[in-house]
Amino acid sequence: MTFSSQSNQIIYNSPAYQYAINCVREDNTNVNKYIKKQCQLFIECIDSEEYYIDKKSLKAIEGFLKLINIMPEKSAYDNLVGFQWFFIINVFCVKRKSNNKKRYELSILLIARKNGRKNTFNSLNFIIKNVAF
Repeated sequence: MTFSSQSNQIIYNSPAYQYAINCVREDNTNVNKYIKKQCQLFIECIDSEEYYIDKKSLKAIEGFLKLINIMPEKSAYDNLVGFQWFFIINVFCVKRKSNNKKRYELSILLIARKNGRKNTFNSLNFIIKNVAF
């Protein structure tokens, strides 16, 4: 294991990365081509010349979500599913190497009813209000 892969271990262990890896698999027919393309871009950020995934922000978000109890004895960290993690990490942790600004200035997430909209919104709301980026 090289130094680069050791330092990226927090990214490889994150639920967002695991979701992205699962989405880009050839045999995964549950996601469309646009989601696969976005997941591939996320994976490429790890070794990109232009973008990087801010590990400090990733650790802060993970730690903060472990403190938020959504259900009795279950934190937001445990309650969020892959696509929610993927969205949160893309919005707050993917940054440009040239100026350290976030890659995405505007993010829109369209979720149908009864599909995790409440958990995603609540988690994003807590992150935006309480964690400075």
